Amino acid sequence: MKCEICNKEIKGFTNNAYPLKDGVCCDECNEKLVVPTRLFLAGCLSNHILILKTDDSVELRCVEGKLSLKESQEIVEGYIELVPIKNDKFFFIVNEEGLLKGLEENELVRQMFGLDVVGNLIVCPKHLFE
Repeated sequence: MKCEICNKEIKGFTNNAYPLKDGVCCDECNEKLVVPTRLFLAGCLSNHILILKTDDSVELRCVEGKLSLKESQEIVEGYIELVPIKNDKFFFIVNEEGLLKGLEENELVRQMFGLDVVGNLIVCPKHLFE
């Protein structure tokens, strides 16, 4: 059986890959990606942002103080825009010109949140955004 995240053969027990993927994942992906993502979404890592990239990779990044405009723009590779979705905990930040620039669809975001976006997405706790 293969890991739904890294596509490597799973040796031993499997882990639930939710919320990153449907199906199962290996111990390494569970430890490095799935569990930290679950903790972030539960609000346990309140000084971090979650970055979901178009290559299906996930990054948790610690933020000192507030998330800066410059850092946001570097992550999404351009001008930023908030996705118009009601959420009490998080802002969802994308590239404002993603469609015009022909950025790749973000399948991971669709899988996790049901949102159709292109390019990288930042999930930012509201208290970290200026």
